[in-house]
Amino acid sequence: MKVINDERLKIKNLKHIKVAFILETLGIMVILLWNFINNGARAVFDSPLFFLLILVSTVLCYMSLDISVEYDEIKSPKKSLIIHTIVSLIVSIGFGFIATLLGSNYAEGIILGIVFFICFFISSIYLYKLRSSKLKEFDQED
Repeated sequence: MKVINDERLKIKNLKHIKVAFILETLGIMVILLWNFINNGARAVFDSPLFFLLILVSTVLCYMSLDISVEYDEIKSPKKSLIIHTIVSLIVSIGFGFIATLLGSNYAEGIILGIVFFICFFISSIYLYKLRSSKLKEFDQED
């Protein structure tokens, strides 16, 4: 197999991969919808396809963060991390409180809040690392 050196062919190949990814994701969603209609929500959440859809969506979001950081105009990544952490904490407490209001016991509400905080905090740390490395690269160029 030959290595592609032509930029037009590389872009065309990436577009084909994008279309295949979209069709694959739509196929997974249709299968999950069919499973929901026939077996209910519990069957969807127990399905490995649901886990795959969540995993692929999460990876795609993290990969998109790497590109979006290039367009950020943030001067202080540390200040941004502090703000993200405070907002994450407030949102997590809110989700935990809402869960207890909707009938869950206090332990489930606390666990839900902690899980949400950890998920938000991990993405905040990743974004901080990306912004810090971008700032270091920018400082080294000057």
